[in-house]
Amino acid sequence: MSQKAHLTEDFHTHTGATVRICNKFSHRFSTTSGVRQGCVLAPVLFLVAIDWIVGHLATDVGITVGLFHFTDLAFADDAAILMSDQLQADSVLQSFNAFAAPLGLKLSWPKTNSKTWMQVTRRQQSS
Repeated sequence: MSQKAHLTEDFHTHTGATVRICNKFSHRFSTTSGVRQGCVLAPVLFLVAIDWIVGHLATDVGITVGLFHFTDLAFADDAAILMSDQLQADSVLQSFNAFAAPLGLKLSWPKTNSKTWMQVTRRQQSS
């Protein structure tokens, strides 16, 4: 493993946090998951992982707009996988979860939902 990889791993190992209320701090507690808040490297690492996962999904993932093909939208620790067919969502999300597992990532099923383009455009038109 390269020196940069060791440094990155060390930077994200044995992390913890405290909670401050007014001028009082809680005892330090360990953090074991999630994107490290305030870290400029963590969102980049997340995006690299998302790109790797999406690259291993079925080739029919994504939508084409003009000459461009988009597979996902990602920001910080949120991601949207773009699909042209609502029926493929379940199998794609199961595959996503399987490819994410070796990286220590998993879908939050309660936060996961699907939207069709028609649902989105209708909501925008009614606003």
